[in-house]
Amino acid sequence: CLDGSPPAYYFRPGSSDGENKWIVHLMGGGWCFSLEDCAERAGSLLGSTSSVFWPDSAPFDGFLSNLESVNPYFYNWNLVFAIYCDGGSFAGNVDEPLNVGGSMIYL
Repeated sequence: CLDGSPPAYYFRPGSSDGENKWIVHLMGGGWCFSLEDCAERAGSLLGSTSSVFWPDSAPFDGFLSNLESVNPYFYNWNLVFAIYCDGGSFAGNVDEPLNVGGSMIYL
């Protein structure tokens, strides 16, 4: 992640006839297009997996909901929700941070 926090995901196990079916959702978020933009994003849910932005569990709605009344087709499927936090379409991979205006970011 841009702030140096580790990558993270949410997992919800499937049940009944959905236990062998999967939804793998890669969170969207767009790219950051400048070092300053990436430094700003590092302090947000699009640049961090900090618990400030991401609780230990998350309620999902729509086609990710586990409520049959909301999501009759996929409610009991296994769900993996990958948190997007690198500003480069899940392609970021650096060991040493960059100093951008006094903020250290991993870009």
